[in-house]
Amino acid sequence: MTEMNLALIRSDEVVRAQNNLKQHFFKLQKAWEGGGEHNTGDFNIRTVVHLLGDLLVAIRRGMSNESTKIEGIGLLEWLVKDATDCR
Repeated sequence: MTEMNLALIRSDEVVRAQNNLKQHFFKLQKAWEGGGEHNTGDFNIRTVVHLLGDLLVAIRRGMSNESTKIEGIGLLEWLVKDATDCR
């Protein structure tokens, strides 16, 4: 399935969370391309971790776990070594 097809069947929350994450990376890419080799734009790992966590929580809710209480950081603790530092 293409990304467009998936956008049509995903929940609004998942589409919004995915859009937020992608837009963040598009803006970073633009900053890096426009500012030279050493420009990191507004890169902040905490922002990326939170956006990714938001996406995972939205997917979790969309897969019949609507009442989940876990935060995005909680879903990332197994994957990101210092995820709890991003709270």
